[in-house]
Amino acid sequence: MNILVVGGVAAGTKVAAKLKRDNYDHKVKILTKGKDISFAGCGLPYYIGNVIEKKENLIVNTPENFSKLTGVEVLTEVEVTKVNPKEKTVEALDLRTNETFSYSYDKLVIATGADPIKPPIEGIGLPRVFFIKTPEDAVKLREAIQAGEIKRAIVAGGGFIGIEVAENLKAQGVEEYKIIDASLSPNIKGAPYVDTSNVNDELTGIDKNDKLLLVCNKGKRAYMLQKRLRNLGYINTLVLESGTTFNQVEVGAAANV
Repeated sequence: MNILVVGGVAAGTKVAAKLKRDNYDHKVKILTKGKDISFAGCGLPYYIGNVIEKKENLIVNTPENFSKLTGVEVLTEVEVTKVNPKEKTVEALDLRTNETFSYSYDKLVIATGADPIKPPIEGIGLPRVFFIKTPEDAVKLREAIQAGEIKRAIVAGGGFIGIEVAENLKAQGVEEYKIIDASLSPNIKGAPYVDTSNVNDELTGIDKNDKLLLVCNKGKRAYMLQKRLRNLGYINTLVLESGTTFNQVEVGAAANV
């Protein structure tokens, strides 16, 4: 039987290896658009923070070693662009040569995982907007930090990876900011709300040495708060004017299909 697996890393490689263990006569092939088929995703924040010094230490298995160990054929940097169920073929683009190939199958496994959601907001494609999913993503961010290009950062997403990225950015000397909701009505989940018209004393739970990012969809309101806070001794403040609320910006992951 000819079995084609689209996608590598966790799901794709496990499925492929299991299929070969169950019946070594099966012809199993993996097509994946990434360079690596098996890496430690939980280690990416610690590579960014230079706790893990070498990228090679993130790689769990190479395509060559995986093929020798399991008998599965692995093609990396090959992106499947179309599935033809009736013909039982897929069309794929070789990302290195830009050539298009067709692969046939008896059974097809789609294990493409998920990609970080890229909110449709202005500036999402700028050079200093980073997404963390692969070792290459972590390499880009660490290189930018080491080149001195990043002094301040905001991490969107508070799962394990997001929290650990924030921790390692701080360890690398990148400034950490607390988000303060300065809107007419609170609309940022998890952020302290400060009423601009009623700031006459120190803020509860916020140190004067903390770096504060003041967010408001009315710019003048945030700048008014910034002025009052500075008079109270909170001098490390930035204003982020926003035409939308943070809750309208979705982050997380979406199926990569």
